[in-house]
Amino acid sequence: MKKVSIIGLGYVGLPLAMNFAQKIPTIGYDIKKDRINQLNSHKDIYNQISKNIFKKAKKIKFTNSLSDVFNSKIIIVTLPTPVNKNKKPDLKNIKNLCKKIGKGITKNTIIIFESTLYPGATRNEFLPLIKSNSKLKYLKDFFVGYSPERINPGDKKNLIQNITKLISGDCNYSTKKIANIYKLILKKNIYITKSIEVAEAAKVFENTQRDVNISLMNELSMICNKINLKTKDVLDASSTKWNFLKFHPGLVGGHCISVDPYYLSYCAKNAGHKTILINAGRKINDNMPKFIYKNILKDLGPRKKKVLILGLTFKENCSDIRDSKIFDLIQKLKNKHQTFLHDPYAIEEEVYNLYSQKMYKLNELPKKIDCIVINLKHDYYKSRKMKEKIIKMTKNNGYIYDLKGLIDNKLLKRKKIKYFSL
Repeated sequence: MKKVSIIGLGYVGLPLAMNFAQKIPTIGYDIKKDRINQLNSHKDIYNQISKNIFKKAKKIKFTNSLSDVFNSKIIIVTLPTPVNKNKKPDLKNIKNLCKKIGKGITKNTIIIFESTLYPGATRNEFLPLIKSNSKLKYLKDFFVGYSPERINPGDKKNLIQNITKLISGDCNYSTKKIANIYKLILKKNIYITKSIEVAEAAKVFENTQRDVNISLMNELSMICNKINLKTKDVLDASSTKWNFLKFHPGLVGGHCISVDPYYLSYCAKNAGHKTILINAGRKINDNMPKFIYKNILKDLGPRKKKVLILGLTFKENCSDIRDSKIFDLIQKLKNKHQTFLHDPYAIEEEVYNLYSQKMYKLNELPKKIDCIVINLKHDYYKSRKMKEKIIKMTKNNGYIYDLKGLIDNKLLKRKKIKYFSL
């Protein structure tokens, strides 16, 4: 009987494991014992998996014992691939894993990497480590492949099962096997790439394109700010042209869009090419918290004020705070002002552990706030009642910095509030 193992049960690995577990026996491995205990109790602190899905995924086994993984002939790696402080790819966790995989795998195993990589990483970085630690013969006893994840946390429409999946293997045999295993859970077509390297490149291209496009919007927003125009008004007008691509300005964080361009520029540099546009886009997006901070500082003046931040995760309607750029802004603000944080989806313990910041419930906040920064358009904030509550919380002659255009100007009429939008 077919069996699949998923290594890493975070935002990528867990939904993947739960989809497979509705079809075939599935091993879900995570190094964190607490995570395994939670999942065995049918609890997902990131709120990706409903109670109903836990009931449907009857063929799942959660474990923190890596040896359990090697009972499967299909092993899928979903560990994160961050950058280090110098913005270079940090592959040490997967490299260490590859050594263990080499020692543990049995004949006829296929190892599939879903983590974001630069072109050539699977063959040049991971495969040699598996080979050197295994007594098995490559392309006879074991195989490798790459199928980049396209998870969109918080998105209830574009789920694993209804997006196009890129598939690549190191030979025709492995490619066919990889395609067949994913077909068990996919409703949409799969796309078989020409090589593993093409699939790796496609993933970083996707997110680099978004990063560059958003950086352009951010720079246009800076220009509009200087010449006293509202960026939204200009974008609404520009988007009436049929071929205008409507991206929006904002903070660009998270574990993909703000990271993947660095993987691509690293690869390009090693190949002898200096990335100019990609680097410029990254610089603009990385500097957006500084740009917003300068505007807030100018408006609030030297005296200590109360500042509320609404929305802490890296994107709407998810609980993932990793690499969220709002914390760059918060770190700057808290040195000058009293900061309060709120997010209906972020996990309080993680916010404190990662950033030493406390989250507040709305009823715990001061009655009047000098400045409110709206970072995200969470569904939680979208109702008219909630928007009116946000306005009511703002002091007369206070400020609302609306980074996502949540507040309708009509609601601000006859209110003594100064409004700023990207």
